Amino acid sequence: TEVRGYSPEKHLIAAVLQRAVRDYLSSEEELITETTEWFFNDASVEPCTFPWVCETLDLEIGIIRGLITKKKETLKGCLTKSVNKRVA
Repeated sequence: TEVRGYSPEKHLIAAVLQRAVRDYLSSEEELITETTEWFFNDASVEPCTFPWVCETLDLEIGIIRGLITKKKETLKGCLTKSVNKRVA
């Protein structure tokens, strides 16, 4: 999805964030571990860190974290319900 008014660089940064969200919500443990560390590490605001990405894109870091955490919990709940239905 294209965001009007973003420079090509910001489009690239937004694509990195979008990919990180997909990886965080995936079922691949290695990706989940890496992106969890990336999303929840505030040690630096250097380029390519999550805080830097949020700052660059004018996003509120706490809101983004809350949204991805809520989505992950929702997905886990759906998976649990699905498994329980199959077992019953």
